Amino acid sequence: MRLSLLLYLVGLTLFWLVARAECAASVKVLNLMYGGDFPNRVVDSLNAGIRASFAARKKELGGVADVSLTGPSSYNQSMESALDDALRESEGKLLLVVGPLGNDNVLWSRDKLKENDLVAFSPLSFSNEVRGWNPNFYFTSVEPNAELLALIRYVFVVMRLPRISSMYVKDTPFGESSQSFTVGVLSMMGFELSSVFVAEKTDSFRTRDRGASLNLKWEQFAKTNPQAVLLFGLPGEDTQEFIMRVVSDNRTS
Repeated sequence: MRLSLLLYLVGLTLFWLVARAECAASVKVLNLMYGGDFPNRVVDSLNAGIRASFAARKKELGGVADVSLTGPSSYNQSMESALDDALRESEGKLLLVVGPLGNDNVLWSRDKLKENDLVAFSPLSFSNEVRGWNPNFYFTSVEPNAELLALIRYVFVVMRLPRISSMYVKDTPFGESSQSFTVGVLSMMGFELSSVFVAEKTDSFRTRDRGASLNLKWEQFAKTNPQAVLLFGLPGEDTQEFIMRVVSDNRTS
């Protein structure tokens, strides 16, 4: 639901801006929604939504502007190379950017956008590191901590669950920072987490050594019988495995 609304806003915002340009303006939109350690299936879904949004609204422009959507030649092309190609191809045209995707890519793009006087619409970053006023970024979603604050309030104040736990992955863009923020907010509210599951970035339930360590951590975590879990982890096989354990273990489901 959130992604669908986000994609709708991206398409609507971009076409509204283009429609205000001078008649018959040539506009190239560079799609940088890829990379960022996200699985290809997630990136494919995002891009399918963006293409569908553009296709559905292109007719609304009529003869106001000629808009074309472009992107990297493949997901293996570096973001810098894709941006340089788009800059060359859009000479004499208005160039807009959708994305980038992922905290590292958003951070990287700041100087490049400023250098080329570009605006990136709807960059997706799950860290507060890149938030704040920047004329080269146009965010269409609230900052991560605001979302987390609303979730914390709902779980503790509305649902009133007494045993809330969390899971986070070390050395990830938002894992430790989100965990720290949660602990701080709960302390001010007079609450605390009943347990915490901490994983290393290199951990995997599927390897012998790492899997044995995670299984031990899981047993200790499950014994606290959490009624809800705040999960701070990137989409991936191990995050999916953790979720499956939460819903299949009688002590946590």
